[in-house]
Amino acid sequence: MQGRKRVVSREVQQVEAANRQAADMTPEAIIEATGTTSSPIDSREIPVVVDPTTLGRRHRRSSHHRIYRLTLACWMLGALLAAVSVICTLFDDILLSRWLAAPALGLGFFSIALAGQTSLSARWRGWAIAATVFAAVALGLTWLGPTLTHEDPTELSPPRPARQQPPSAF
Repeated sequence: MQGRKRVVSREVQQVEAANRQAADMTPEAIIEATGTTSSPIDSREIPVVVDPTTLGRRHRRSSHHRIYRLTLACWMLGALLAAVSVICTLFDDILLSRWLAAPALGLGFFSIALAGQTSLSARWRGWAIAATVFAAVALGLTWLGPTLTHEDPTELSPPRPARQQPPSAF
């Protein structure tokens, strides 16, 4: 905002009045003022027309678009894995939920790192951070959830097979 020049309201009114006065001018008045006459346009010559809507359009490099799409894919996949991890935790499948939450956390950190690469991918930085926090909560829930919801947390661990003692030589 520092590069902008302040315009006082009376200046705007003067410019607006000048614009109205210029709009009321006829082509004959313009020719008389310049002192030249314009020749009729030759039908064979095609005038060059510039579309003003494309002048302000920003063209980014394709690598910026790739990073943008990779950032988007990483945080969405991380959030999806974290959501499935929470569902698995609710259904007491702790091992699977840990296997899902750990990559979700890694994808979240990766998407945060990608979001800092370009200004285009920086649009997803907040969502990447939210997905990472959600994945961390999902991973923490795999350790805290069973201890809070069950009276005996050992009932969640899979039963161990009985160990066979090797026969002694004596």
